[in-house]
Amino acid sequence: MSIEEELDEICNFPEEQVRKFIHSEKISALSVMAVGIVHDLRGLITPIGAGINIAITSIKDQKYEEAIKYLKMAEEAKDKLEDLTTRLLHFAKRDDYTRSEIYVNDIIQSVVHICRPEYIHQKIDLETDLKEVPKIEGYPVGLESVFSNMLLNSLQAYNGVPEDRKKKVHVRSYYKEGYIHVEIEDDGCGIKKEYLPNIFKFKYTTKKNGNGIGLTAAAMIVEESHFGKICIDTEYGRGTKFTIKLPDAKSLKKMREDTWRIKVD
Repeated sequence: MSIEEELDEICNFPEEQVRKFIHSEKISALSVMAVGIVHDLRGLITPIGAGINIAITSIKDQKYEEAIKYLKMAEEAKDKLEDLTTRLLHFAKRDDYTRSEIYVNDIIQSVVHICRPEYIHQKIDLETDLKEVPKIEGYPVGLESVFSNMLLNSLQAYNGVPEDRKKKVHVRSYYKEGYIHVEIEDDGCGIKKEYLPNIFKFKYTTKKNGNGIGLTAAAMIVEESHFGKICIDTEYGRGTKFTIKLPDAKSLKKMREDTWRIKVD
């Protein structure tokens, strides 16, 4: 089956096809972020080994308080290591594409946690400002894929940007007029105006190694699965802001009523 045929099937939302597609996108994202993740893992393993070694020496010298101090340091690093590996395993797992009650901020925080090591590795600040938002019915795996794709785009927006330039990505969430808003904003290379009409088209990409599928999938998940929308505010050379808008239960109900309403003369 060709990629085009597979995407046609995905757009009709058979659960298994969507699940496979999202899983492949998540694994692709992990491969890009692998260097930062490995660096972070090593950074946690080092204090575990050092803490244990120093503690053993301290015990031999009967410096028990010092031994306890370094064992606690090793334990803290071990807990962080377990947390990171658990999140990575969850992210890479082929979850079912099923609907459930979700808290969007939890999904954002989980994705940010996975992406942060690569941001640190590339010396890009990743800041979050998550306001209280209502829970909604949605597809956790789908939104996880959307947010990771957006954060990956923002990361890559700094390719070719001078190293001495300040690099920062902001992730915000807030609730306004019946919609949860999730903003992912960078001050990287921006998008040329002539590219914008095609930005969500299948296999359209301006990246050397891009496949042109990520944003197509993101738009499909947000618009078709969640009845939301994705807005882009960009200026070439200045940066880009993606805003993902997801309706709350009341707005979604009204939207469906308007869609199903039949006018009678």
